[in-house]
Amino acid sequence: MTGAAFFPIRQMRFAALFSVVTVVIGGAVLAAFLPALQRKISSARTASIFAVSASALVIGFAAMRLANIVTDRTYRSGSELVSFGTGLSWWFPEKAAAFIEQENLPGQILSGYSEGGFLAFRLGPKYKNYIDNRAIPFGKDMMLRSASLKASPPGSPQWKQEVERYGIKTILVPIGRYGALQFFPVLKQFCSSETWSPVYLDETSAVFVRRTPDTQALIERLQVSCSPVPLPKASPTTKDTNAFNQWANAASVLRALGRDLEAFVAVRKALEIFPDSGYLHFMRGHIYQEAGALREAEQEYVLATKLEPNLVAPWSALASFYQDQGRMPDAIRAWERAAGVSRWPWEPLKNLGYANLLARQPKQALNAFDHAADSLPAQYELVVDNAFLANVAHGRARSWYHLGDLHRAISFEEDAARFLPDSPDLWRQLADLYAAAGRGEDANRARARVGAGK
Repeated sequence: MTGAAFFPIRQMRFAALFSVVTVVIGGAVLAAFLPALQRKISSARTASIFAVSASALVIGFAAMRLANIVTDRTYRSGSELVSFGTGLSWWFPEKAAAFIEQENLPGQILSGYSEGGFLAFRLGPKYKNYIDNRAIPFGKDMMLRSASLKASPPGSPQWKQEVERYGIKTILVPIGRYGALQFFPVLKQFCSSETWSPVYLDETSAVFVRRTPDTQALIERLQVSCSPVPLPKASPTTKDTNAFNQWANAASVLRALGRDLEAFVAVRKALEIFPDSGYLHFMRGHIYQEAGALREAEQEYVLATKLEPNLVAPWSALASFYQDQGRMPDAIRAWERAAGVSRWPWEPLKNLGYANLLARQPKQALNAFDHAADSLPAQYELVVDNAFLANVAHGRARSWYHLGDLHRAISFEEDAARFLPDSPDLWRQLADLYAAAGRGEDANRARARVGAGK
């Protein structure tokens, strides 16, 4: 039972397995254990005290858990997309969907993987569904393309190709603080795009309409500016969980738009409602750091890791902060903690590898890069791109070079160059390795790739 309990503590996805073990095995064990325990306790008074104490302990734990859930402390103190009670979760783009319906915006609508199921029910069948989490009919390629689109600038060839292929005229994108905004890092670029016009923006979602002769009148009537638009869209008048989420999400969006002073104010208002949010202290640390207030930034990062020790972002921010300050032992420890608590540890493990290289610890660096590669899922292309694979391969190459194995260093640098064939830096470093190994012709060919700008 204790061994089975380790796994859901370490990884949430094992909770169902633990439940099976508890019911099937735990029930059988306890069924045999309790009668034996009763025989050993001869005094009825002792048995009653034991039973009452055990019951009180269970009831006490249950009461504490219920209090945390009902007061929403459980949800506000972690990276949760839900809150206590009925109704839609705060992250669903319900208001944006209602705006699309009310203004009769033109299809087709592009949306993302996570919100696709909600929008299929909310806006269908009038608007067709671009993608949701069904493997059939959408498939892996569509999921990859959708993720790539959300990270691409509005004038990129990817957007042009997708628009022409599906006749897309409207984009709805969630931009809440968890599971949304980090996958749409080009919000500010879309707000100032010549191709797309923002027509709706709140603290959890944005709507853009493509500029065409057919949509010009609509855009002139509905266009908003991302710079002065108030966030939250409706200023909260209470200090409950809904108000906390409004201010916290507004802070994230404001920061993404470069409106740092307003973001700082939104963070303060959210922390007045719930001061123990590690995420918001992490965000305030970023704002302090960018303003040059390094002591305050470090204090906020450290506090964030104490309040939410299982949240990756504060540990990663603290590690990067230490690394920028040249405090490599502290940075390495923070990267290790980030990798230890992450459900997707390959990114912090890669960063751990480079931190060890900077600390002149190639053996530890190689171990981190190897673990980063080994931690990738079977369908790794769903979560990482060629740039990540090239970075890991390059890190392995540098590690082997410093360990004195030139052959392996060249092999991994060749892998890195294959992953990113348009990177002059990788070809230049590969040429240097070839030259060090006495492979002059290979070195010349690699340098030719650099000179050709390929």
